Amino acid sequence: MRGADRLVASLEEQGISHIFMNPGTTELELLRALEDRHQIEPVLVPQELVATAAADGYARFHGLGAVLLHLGPGFSNGAAFVHDAKHARSPMIVIVGEHPKAHLAVDAPLNTDLVAIMAPFCVALVVADHPRTVGLVTKHAGELARSLRGPVGIIAPQDVMASDGEGPSWPDRRDDEIGLAGRASQTMPAPAKPRDTVGSEGTEEERAPLALTAQQVGVNPVLLLGSSALNATGQRWARRIADHLGGRVYAEVFPALMERGRHVPFIPKLPYFPDQARTLIGKPTMVILVGAQEPIAYFAEEHRRPQLIEDQTPVVALVLPGAPAEATLANWAQSLGVADTEHGDDAIGRRTVPDATASDALATPRVQMQVVGDAVGVILEQRFTDGELSSRSHGSEPNKVGPAAAEGALTVETLGLIFARSLRSGDVVIDEGRTSSGPMFTHSGDAPPHWYVGHPGGAIGGGLGLALGAAIATQRRVRALVADGGALYSPQALWSMAHLGLDIGIVIAANGGYRILRMEMMARDIKPVATQLTTFEDPLIDYIALAAAFGVDGERATTADELAAALERRSREHRPFIVVAEIATEP
Repeated sequence: MRGADRLVASLEEQGISHIFMNPGTTELELLRALEDRHQIEPVLVPQELVATAAADGYARFHGLGAVLLHLGPGFSNGAAFVHDAKHARSPMIVIVGEHPKAHLAVDAPLNTDLVAIMAPFCVALVVADHPRTVGLVTKHAGELARSLRGPVGIIAPQDVMASDGEGPSWPDRRDDEIGLAGRASQTMPAPAKPRDTVGSEGTEEERAPLALTAQQVGVNPVLLLGSSALNATGQRWARRIADHLGGRVYAEVFPALMERGRHVPFIPKLPYFPDQARTLIGKPTMVILVGAQEPIAYFAEEHRRPQLIEDQTPVVALVLPGAPAEATLANWAQSLGVADTEHGDDAIGRRTVPDATASDALATPRVQMQVVGDAVGVILEQRFTDGELSSRSHGSEPNKVGPAAAEGALTVETLGLIFARSLRSGDVVIDEGRTSSGPMFTHSGDAPPHWYVGHPGGAIGGGLGLALGAAIATQRRVRALVADGGALYSPQALWSMAHLGLDIGIVIAANGGYRILRMEMMARDIKPVATQLTTFEDPLIDYIALAAAFGVDGERATTADELAAALERRSREHRPFIVVAEIATEP
């Protein structure tokens, strides 16, 4: 059995059904193994950025994703969205082919220091250095990806993949070393703990007795929820706790995965802009992190500290980033005397997925919220009946905008309202609209139950790849709001969508340039002399022609009515499409 066969067999055993790939000559043995075994469906994409973003989108729903890339340059092409996957804490196996050792000994054109290139983007690296142990190495990589909650790299040398175990190892190893599961190294330390930690649901060494009383919390706490606390049950518990304590609850700026809709309390996100976030947080008696990291400004501000919470405010991690949060929230609520109205409109006890997934010792938030194939439809249809859709009485409510607001000018407000109204129960929503997506998030709080996918890593352009991976993982309808600048990073994803005939609708928020930079310029009083450096208007980019080149149909909307009509019409076609929503160019 060749090394490549062992690697693919191990992926199968770990439940991976699809692998996203942009391979080259060095990976031909792995391609042959995939064709021979037939249990994993290879998804060919024309560019590495698409492959890594799609594997991330797949992993957020399926629990473990996989991507296959070609040597150091291929990984470098896709590294930005491995970075995003790392910050989304997506369990992912990143397989990168490597030259045989004879080729590495000479100055070959594609030789790189693959370990040095991959290490900053992966939570761990393993080297498949002997054909007899490739299966163990691959299994170990999957375990690391789940336990460390992030992408793990496998360096797969061509000669090891081609060998049946009788030839030399890579590099030379004695026979008594063959039982070792490759050479592994963790490439990053564990996330820095906040100023205090209690009640964590992480590893044994992370767990501590729950000892957060109402007296300790004070009269004005803030709960900040990460993705592991943002399923429906977690949100309901958090809202009840916040109400009981007289506090507030927010989601992190760009949640990796969040259950949303009118069946759950409306929980706003922290704003992206630091001053807005600092103002919103204010001066609470305590900030309690539930599966979230302490919020940090994305970019440096002169004479300002990067932390968004004031130094004198106590910050406590109830649940460490990425660790399961639901049970801790339930236990904390019980200790505070918060009622569980199991049979009320706002019932807490129902789970989004079968309880069996929660028993995995290595489970991640994505595994707990696993929705593979048609199962997501069954789950959502069983759970979200009209009788269970409650009117919220907690916290901030979405803005109520009447039908007349959808008529006339196409602004970010009307764009958000129309997009939200187009959603159906069970949809997956990809948000990479950047400065144009705030109203969409607000209005979709009143939409039917759906999944929201954000971009916590901040690397621009991953929205189309995330949509591709999420559509394959869930077999559900996907709707993406993508900024026009971001849409140019990996439009090759459109080809894969068309090739597979996926039901993915993409709204491109087109304002003719980098609106975020214009907004930053205004905030820092930079004069309009630099405006020409932030616009794409001479010539205008023809996104419809670009999509057509990849086999995806599209149309343009210049008014709110045109956008609403386009989304309604396209919803009946069940194939990929784009709508270019031309909105105002001013911030």
